[in-house]
Amino acid sequence: MNRIRPPAPQTNLGTDPSSVPLSIIDLSHHIFAALGLPDERILSIFFHNLPTPAVCRHRLLPPQARRCSVTKLPIDARPQPLHEPRSRADASVSSQPRRPRPTGPQTNVTFNVSKHIQGASRHRSNPVGNRLSGEINIGSILALDEEIREHETAITRLKRSRNSLLNVSKLPPEVLGSIFQRNVSPKGDFDGFEEQSHNFLLVCHHWFTVASSTPELWCFWGNTPKDWARWHRRSGTMPVDLVLDVEKDDGSFNVTLRDLLRDRAIQDTIRRVHLKSGDPTLLRSIISPLTASPEVPQSTSVESLILLDESGVPVDVSDFFAHYSFPKLQRLGLHNCTFSSWHLITSRTPVLTTLDLFFRRFFYSYSPTTSQLLLILASYPTLQKVSLSWTDDFNGGGGGSNDGGGDPSLQVQLHHLRELKLRGCLRDVFGLLNRLDHPGHMEHLVLILDSCRVEDILPTVGPYLRDYLSHRGGFRNELGLSLMLPSSDNLELQISDAGGVDFSAPVPARVNAFVAITVHFYPDLPEDQLDKLILDLIAHTPQEEVVYFRVHDESVAMEAISTQFPNLRGLHFKETPLTVAFPASILDRGVEIFPSLEYILLDWVVVDGGDWSPLTTFLDWRVSSGNQLHTLVMIGTYWAAPPGLKDVVREFKHGTFGSVVP
Repeated sequence: MNRIRPPAPQTNLGTDPSSVPLSIIDLSHHIFAALGLPDERILSIFFHNLPTPAVCRHRLLPPQARRCSVTKLPIDARPQPLHEPRSRADASVSSQPRRPRPTGPQTNVTFNVSKHIQGASRHRSNPVGNRLSGEINIGSILALDEEIREHETAITRLKRSRNSLLNVSKLPPEVLGSIFQRNVSPKGDFDGFEEQSHNFLLVCHHWFTVASSTPELWCFWGNTPKDWARWHRRSGTMPVDLVLDVEKDDGSFNVTLRDLLRDRAIQDTIRRVHLKSGDPTLLRSIISPLTASPEVPQSTSVESLILLDESGVPVDVSDFFAHYSFPKLQRLGLHNCTFSSWHLITSRTPVLTTLDLFFRRFFYSYSPTTSQLLLILASYPTLQKVSLSWTDDFNGGGGGSNDGGGDPSLQVQLHHLRELKLRGCLRDVFGLLNRLDHPGHMEHLVLILDSCRVEDILPTVGPYLRDYLSHRGGFRNELGLSLMLPSSDNLELQISDAGGVDFSAPVPARVNAFVAITVHFYPDLPEDQLDKLILDLIAHTPQEEVVYFRVHDESVAMEAISTQFPNLRGLHFKETPLTVAFPASILDRGVEIFPSLEYILLDWVVVDGGDWSPLTTFLDWRVSSGNQLHTLVMIGTYWAAPPGLKDVVREFKHGTFGSVVP
């Protein structure tokens, strides 16, 4: 066995050759002792004053030493050559004169280099042997380890066979893959993966195999650039859903992802593009690689496109729309986006069913005019859902100034329209609304009017409401009316299809609200003017058909409501003070209100000072009048219910009225 003696430790660890901060041999002992290597395995390590830190040579050091972080020191680990150099290069190196050894105490350590080199080669092919270095019975141990692995493989095979006999394993892979897909598919437009959404991959080998062979399962990458980088490799060439919901760029959208999106756009393998962010620069960085080359306009298979910028700075998407046609696009949503010409979004697809356009109020220069909006709507006769929200003042400068409702002769026919939502100032909302020829069976109409004056409401809203309700096709003859006053400058009126509502049930069936009008007043209205406006507005509804009435917060006097709607059978008070719902001034006079009432729902009503007398008085009056009240429903938590209320409830439970649901 060849043994050599290592040279004395070099002293030129730094720029000063005379400084000896520590013993190199001691350092090597500490390093390899921490790695669990015996002393005879320690290499002869020489430290040279290199310009940059060097790392240990991988062909000589075992895996433990390779992971050792000693790069702060200028280390170059190399063994001394054996007595005879193995190549001309080694001979040339070994023929060079050696550096003079420094004077000082010497440390005599013997190293078996050839044995270490053979062991290092063995460690590379057998990491188990590396851990057992120095064991006497290493051969027998390795043989037993191999036998253990064979048994573990057999056990795994038996477990898979057992699992294949379970009932759940009889499900067809198509059904199982569909179940997995529901677990990872986003619920909303911008939702990402739920926590532990992919845990089904860990259940068993069969589930993992089915999931891996179901390409549709990997079509959604998550809703952050980090998710994209993690999941995109599994999707292959399947059409993917590109969803983003981040506040700002954290640097994870890099060149690799940009090239990936460009390749996807070229291959036309993107199904949905839903991007929402408060960082317009990030949105532009994502849209840019998706844009086709200006020289090669092309069609795309995108079925849904939603771009939502939350920053308030408009994002120009003219290039994207200028170089694509969208033969499969069914849904288009643009929030705070601008175009060089609004004609870019007209007639882009023959199958569009949902259109949602939103424009910030303080950006006038890019808001479309009423005529432009009408032209956009006219180019999509297949629309079923439309939502348009634009600035409440078109008198600003630039190309967004209003044109007074557009050409009066222009009528847009949308015979398939089911839901319509318009938000803006009263003049522009009705300037657009009066040009739409929509069907009478439209299921949902929402009008949000900003900064309205009270003198403009009735001449505009009232006649339209009466005309709309008189032509409602496909709805029953019973209506539900809802009033909501969230604040003194906000009125919301909802008219619902209340036909078929079972008022005797504990909670009536949910009515389908098909008219909702919200009015924001400026300036704020006094309470008496607001009450008069509400009564005048609801006077345009077919009074004899209203059977269900819902009041949110404070509203008008109940005596006036009772007079206007004599056939009212259901009352729903939500967060309404009892003194408003059942005014004592009316009950004290013995005035009969709501003679046809059968159902009352108290939904978190406000009980001032724990005083339930308005309700108990009304219930006592109903007992004395002989009119039957079928159901009283109380929802909420009340700390103190007076004995009077308990007595009335007890009388309810004995069958005088019907049922009480606390």
